[in-house]
Amino acid sequence: MRPYKKMSNRGPFKKHTGNKRVRRRPEEYYVPGNGMAIKVLDGNIEIALKKFKKLVKESGILFDLKERGEFIKPSAVNRKKMQHARRRQYHISVEELRERLY
Repeated sequence: MRPYKKMSNRGPFKKHTGNKRVRRRPEEYYVPGNGMAIKVLDGNIEIALKKFKKLVKESGILFDLKERGEFIKPSAVNRKKMQHARRRQYHISVEELRERLY
């Protein structure tokens, strides 16, 4: 059982603000001169890890590593590009048809 805590210096209707999280600007987490580094502020490793994962994802490093994991023939790369272009063109034409009909 927890010991009784005396409520001194606080009235019955005052809020306790001792556990309020300090909001930080995003610039405070970045290390100048090092593009892939995040500072750990106030010992809060969870927030730093979350920001680091976002930084790595946006940089595209993991995507490049996955792409280099296996060799893909140039003809297969070109075929994939053409399929992507056809799909994109199809969606654009469908949108144009919908705009004309409505």
